[in-house]
Amino acid sequence: MSDDSASKTPVVGLKLSDGNLEVLAKGLVGPSGDRVDEVIIPTSVPWKDDVQLFRAPLEFAGSEERSMGAETVWSAEYRNTIPNSRDEFSIEVTFMEYPQDDFQLIDINEDEAVSFAHFDSESLRSYIGSN
Repeated sequence: MSDDSASKTPVVGLKLSDGNLEVLAKGLVGPSGDRVDEVIIPTSVPWKDDVQLFRAPLEFAGSEERSMGAETVWSAEYRNTIPNSRDEFSIEVTFMEYPQDDFQLIDINEDEAVSFAHFDSESLRSYIGSN
């Protein structure tokens, strides 16, 4: 992880249907949501020293027609149980695609048990490759 302020922009990994890996920072345009199979969410958890890479399928969340075509919302949510506890935790990433093929990360929701781990794009790509 990098500590410089540029790394505070959220970045996630995207596993594409052709097997390739891309990283997507908030504010940049990624591949069409139809091409994304899985979102890799870097997450800090208090019961592990290393950042965890939680993988969640990208799912269609809704669509609405607008002037330049459909505005499509996608989401990926990872849920699990805290070790040695019955408490659950979750982290969810939301994307919007509008117009078509303008796929962007728009929001990250985490509960109090976990937090999104910030990387710059190249550091995240390297971290995913080593895990």
